[in-house]
Amino acid sequence: MCRWVPPGVEEAGVPQVTCTEADDGRDIHVRVGDSVAVTLPENPTTGHLWLIASEASAVLVAQGTRFSPGAGAAPGASGARTFTFRAQVAGVGLLKLHLCRPWRTTAAPLASFSLTVHSRKRARDVIPGRGRCRSRNRRIAEPPGDVTGRA
Repeated sequence: MCRWVPPGVEEAGVPQVTCTEADDGRDIHVRVGDSVAVTLPENPTTGHLWLIASEASAVLVAQGTRFSPGAGAAPGASGARTFTFRAQVAGVGLLKLHLCRPWRTTAAPLASFSLTVHSRKRARDVIPGRGRCRSRNRRIAEPPGDVTGRA
């Protein structure tokens, strides 16, 4: 089922992964706190809009959407819809977007877009002594001979 997301504002200084229709069906890897922007071609005058079908809510949270008119910006011209999401926790989730008419809830979408999002913690978020950042106690081999410089 399609869902509309209100317009949002992008935050400066946050790492962002940008995806386009060429990335449909791919896996992406991000870190917690990163933003993911998905830009898809759209012509709202036809009544078909890109809407969120499944936002991978276990991993991503929607930040907003905006429409950018194409070059020339003639009335009725197509443009691009950009959705912005933020990776909120570590894990894996499936993001699905559908190009559909919002008032036709039983009709099949005209097109679909999906991404599998793999989110992991940032290095500073890892607790020392846990997980892959755990240090291993390794002995340093003593060099042969006298290390004091005495013969």
